[in-house]
Amino acid sequence: MTDTPRRQLAAIMFADMVGYTALMQDDESRAHEQRDRHRAILAAAVQRHHGQVLEYYGDGTLSLFASAVEAVECAIEVQGEVSRHPLIPLRIGVHSGDIVRDADGIYGDGVNVASRIEGLSAPGGVLVSGKVFDEIKNHSTISVVSLGAVRLKNIGYRLNVFAISNPGLMVPGAAEPTQLARSSDPPVRTSAAAACSPVRGARKPPHTSWRRPRSPSRQSPSSSCSCPVRHR
Repeated sequence: MTDTPRRQLAAIMFADMVGYTALMQDDESRAHEQRDRHRAILAAAVQRHHGQVLEYYGDGTLSLFASAVEAVECAIEVQGEVSRHPLIPLRIGVHSGDIVRDADGIYGDGVNVASRIEGLSAPGGVLVSGKVFDEIKNHSTISVVSLGAVRLKNIGYRLNVFAISNPGLMVPGAAEPTQLARSSDPPVRTSAAAACSPVRGARKPPHTSWRRPRSPSRQSPSSSCSCPVRHR
């Protein structure tokens, strides 16, 4: 990356394993196996959809795409793969927005929003912002369910959030009022092809921006590293 901060529009995808910390305490070997399988599946899918895995951080990943459609199609493909035995419970959030890239990583409002959206997703699900919905709404192969206008932590405005409802994907059910503050607008639905179990609540997202560590030794996405993330 360049040392000079550079702004760009991008589709940002966060993916995070659910229950990884507990699994590490219970069975460290199995936890590492699931994490490595998750990384391999996601890396291959991101490449097929012309994206970039920017970095791995513990049990999650941060990826960028030039196209919101490609990002969502990638997310659907990843969830389909990790749902096969042995199941890897994964949450995915996608947002399209402005980011800033420099030698240390990426940051900006777009990254913050993508992170918060991922934190609301059900395990096995994919949530997207209204901006992403505007890009995918005319694609007949992608089905969505509106969750309404949602208030996200540390985001100063309500954001329309949608759940991808293609077959096999999980869609959040009614959540606690403190987690999903919805507007009075009626939900917009397109063809939801799968019967999905409701999932209550959402874990606090673990990150809102990603910064590369200031170290002479930099790790590549294929390496096992814990990427430092800080709240802005």
